[in-house]
Amino acid sequence: MRKVWRNVTGERLWYALQGYAIQAQKPDRGMFGHGRVLPPDARSIDSVYPIARMLLIKAARRMRKSGYYANRLYLWCGMREDSYSDSLLIAVVNDDQAVLSALKVLWGKMATTIPSHSKIIRVGVTLGDLTVADTRQLDMLANDDECRQKWERITHAIDKINQKYSQSLVTLGPWTPPAGGHLGGKISYTRIPRAEDFW
Repeated sequence: MRKVWRNVTGERLWYALQGYAIQAQKPDRGMFGHGRVLPPDARSIDSVYPIARMLLIKAARRMRKSGYYANRLYLWCGMREDSYSDSLLIAVVNDDQAVLSALKVLWGKMATTIPSHSKIIRVGVTLGDLTVADTRQLDMLANDDECRQKWERITHAIDKINQKYSQSLVTLGPWTPPAGGHLGGKISYTRIPRAEDFW
């Protein structure tokens, strides 16, 4: 099994199938992100932005649930002939207001960089440079802890309401799913999807 899987996971699987209580080491997370191939009628710069917002909110939701803060936001857009990517250093945050503000900055920069008639086929957002929640270090120069705590409380309240009703009932700003009604949950190779991945 180790030879088939080409790593120790195959051996762990073999032992687990034999009834041994095997615990795989929990991997350290490097990032949380979401991406999507866009439907043909939603490929203009203006049409893609609401979808990027929703993808980012979903990624931030997963990040918070796992107990992390992000220090960088990445944006990637794929077009037929070209692609665009950029990142922005952000304060160590996990609330929706902070990451959406960062996305607005990145999106504005992207919109002035690529031709206005560009058709974006794929979009992806990623929260990276993660910090575990209980080791978060504040930025003395930003001096925004009071503001951050306020937005974290608001985001926590939103998460609780959405979790209670198992849907994205409350969000910051508009929640306008693309054609088909949702962003769709993806089957990951590294984790088992949770129910909230689909709402």
